Amino acid sequence: PPFLPPPPPVGSFGLFKYIPGEIKWRNLRRFLCDKKFLVWRRRLPLLLHEITRVDPDVICLQEVDRYEELYAYLHIRGFEGSFVKKSHRAKDGCAVFWKTSKLTNTAIEYVTLHAENVHVAMMLRMKVSARRSVIIVNTHLKAGLDQSYEDFRVEQLKCLLEKVKDFQQDSEDVILCGDLNSHVETYDNIKPIVYSFLKHCGFKNAYGREPGYTHWGAWTDCEVKTIFDYILYLGRIKVLRVLQVPPEAIVGSCPDRLPNQQYPSDHISLVADLQLVDDVDNSKDGSEADRTRKNGAAVRGSKSSSSSSSSSSQTPIHSPIISLSSIAHSIRYLLERQG
Repeated sequence: PPFLPPPPPVGSFGLFKYIPGEIKWRNLRRFLCDKKFLVWRRRLPLLLHEITRVDPDVICLQEVDRYEELYAYLHIRGFEGSFVKKSHRAKDGCAVFWKTSKLTNTAIEYVTLHAENVHVAMMLRMKVSARRSVIIVNTHLKAGLDQSYEDFRVEQLKCLLEKVKDFQQDSEDVILCGDLNSHVETYDNIKPIVYSFLKHCGFKNAYGREPGYTHWGAWTDCEVKTIFDYILYLGRIKVLRVLQVPPEAIVGSCPDRLPNQQYPSDHISLVADLQLVDDVDNSKDGSEADRTRKNGAAVRGSKSSSSSSSSSSQTPIHSPIISLSSIAHSIRYLLERQG
């Protein structure tokens, strides 16, 4: 790179400018890293290694524009897949792959999140056993570091949850994976609404305490360090363990931030081992769950790499049913917060 930007303080997040003035996001932008690290034939093996090294049962990807190549590699390794492209002239979309030896897909529905925008989502019903199924939702919400974009992302979520509610049968559990382009705390005068909206609808974060970041992109004029990516769940689900993101000091010490020579994306992949349970005993602590690994992993696999894993146990105590009243309650909550 032409210079070595100092890393932002550990624990900080937001937009960090390298040069003064307004950031023009719509202009042709270039990552800070060397162009050779962005070449697809170099990135593809890194991505495939990152995806398969954790032996996932479900893989959720966003910003996919080479689905056929990913499918060819994963299909011969026991995966089936589905892809939905964004509308209009966009070339990328969302993809979900699942291990056919563990899961059987019985229904798929694609969702356009807003008539005036290209963003989409996909809902898949996965049969786990003769009496149990789970809904996998994968989405990518609109990007933009402005409050108006955050408000629009909430509108997209309202549409998505209405569709999930209609798609859901009985009390099926829901796993929502995606790049929501929304942080967990206020930064750069942007009040986060999306994450609060989902929590008030009953969703839990598989990571419990959010990681320090999931996106740390660096361009020639600025870098953005935020939590944009999530594995959320609703229902009779227990988190056995999650894969922690690389320590901030490691990425901060790299002048390119993300992507770079080792990490092929500006997003970090998230991995969680989730157990579908019939009855949850709230009196048990996490130690027993941490010694158990069942039902594999649900992966929100961006296009990058993570570091060492650690154990985590979360006990759900809420209903898995998405209802109109829960959505309405969340909307009322947001309106009260805004004033």
